[in-house]
Amino acid sequence: MTKLRDGFFRNMFNYLTKVRPAKLKSVEEVVGTDLDGNRYLVRRGDPSLKRKDVRFVLAPENKVQDYLENAKVDTVPPEWEAWLRFTRNDPPTLEELEKNMIEKLKVQERVKEIKLKEDMEKAGKLEGEPGHTVVARDVSVTSDKVPYPVYDDLERVPGEFRRKKPPKK
Repeated sequence: MTKLRDGFFRNMFNYLTKVRPAKLKSVEEVVGTDLDGNRYLVRRGDPSLKRKDVRFVLAPENKVQDYLENAKVDTVPPEWEAWLRFTRNDPPTLEELEKNMIEKLKVQERVKEIKLKEDMEKAGKLEGEPGHTVVARDVSVTSDKVPYPVYDDLERVPGEFRRKKPPKK
């Protein structure tokens, strides 16, 4: 019984002297927001107590349920993700976020165009149209060059020489 009571009192003492004052001292400051409305905060550490800064994100009130249901990777932009993980020291600016979002949209559009072009080439619709080049898959069809050297004393197919049996006399 004394061990239980000692543990309880020790835990209460630790809570009252260390944990509670640390929570009361810590002040959270808003560092910035992203285009989705997420707020990014930092709780400054105390070097005398050997506490580091704590960085975290708060979702907007109307999107909390969406975050819980759809735990997507892309809910936090990469720039803010780097800041949260202490990879970068300064938080990203709104201009930087907008610029990177525009670049991302341009890349996505370009990917759609390339995919559409590849699908049309597979269907054979671009072969006769001028201005488009069709890349031949087989080198031997477009030129007389042999893609690999052929030697008579080397096997071209594994086990080729073993299959040939000498004629019986």
